[in-house]
Amino acid sequence: MPVKHKWTFPWSCGTGFFLFILLVNTFGSALALDSPRPDVLEVTVAVPREFPPYFRLDDHGRPEGFAIDIMEHIAAMSGLRVSYLVEDSWSGVENAVRSGRAALVPNIGISEARQEWLQFTAPVETFPVNIFIRQHTNGIRELNDLAGRKVAAVMFNVAVDLLREHQQIDLKVFNDPREALLELLAGHVDAVVYPRPVFLKLAHEAGLEHRLKVAGKPLIEI
Repeated sequence: MPVKHKWTFPWSCGTGFFLFILLVNTFGSALALDSPRPDVLEVTVAVPREFPPYFRLDDHGRPEGFAIDIMEHIAAMSGLRVSYLVEDSWSGVENAVRSGRAALVPNIGISEARQEWLQFTAPVETFPVNIFIRQHTNGIRELNDLAGRKVAAVMFNVAVDLLREHQQIDLKVFNDPREALLELLAGHVDAVVYPRPVFLKLAHEAGLEHRLKVAGKPLIEI
């Protein structure tokens, strides 16, 4: 059975939306928050440039996607004015929150490492992290089959920590999932471990989905 982790909204202060508002009202401006008038709070939200279908930019360069829809709904209900800080990668998103340039990240998977510096609201959804291989590759269906093979993961994704626990795997960490996809199809790595809906969406948009397949059951759910 795959390990399950929740996919949720983390906040860099407070354990949920109401506590977040309470802290802001009590202590004032903090962590990229500004309140130009009493009834409106401005919050800077860090998002990756592309993580479809959760995050992406529209034709005008504005963030959109499932996570943005939820963030906008929360903002409308709660009187928040949201300003988006778009980063090129998840590593950039992490740096934005750690440095105080942003106050929160919408929709990110819970892991033990992230719980050391982020606090989370109630879960929004879960999704699987799978092994991806080339269409004509055989012999890989589960984590143990990756021993002795070159396996790609993407920086800041939970797959990195998961794979690092298995020293017999030759782990290659990339900054971008598209880079990992191209390395897989070029034969430079034997597999990629990444969230299934995002990786399939990227492959589809690139017209390359027919050249890869999902191997076995999810390794983990976040």
